[in-house]
Amino acid sequence: MQARYTASRALFQHHRDEHLVQEIRATLHQCRVLGTERCKDAMEAALARRVRPGQPGRPRTLRRVQTALISTDTSSV
Repeated sequence: MQARYTASRALFQHHRDEHLVQEIRATLHQCRVLGTERCKDAMEAALARRVRPGQPGRPRTLRRVQTALISTDTSSV
């Protein structure tokens, strides 16, 4: 038991990179995967779902996109 305690204390005696700590906190807060991009790619392929955050906001509808394209196209004539 004492050996485990000593080993665990030794892990936290070193200076921690603040950027890494912030990344870990953000990942935990968002319930996302923490790992390299290659690891995330492999997980997405294996799970057939995203493990990274998506684009914020509501997806654009096709009708709005077509209307926007038509209105820009006629205004240039």
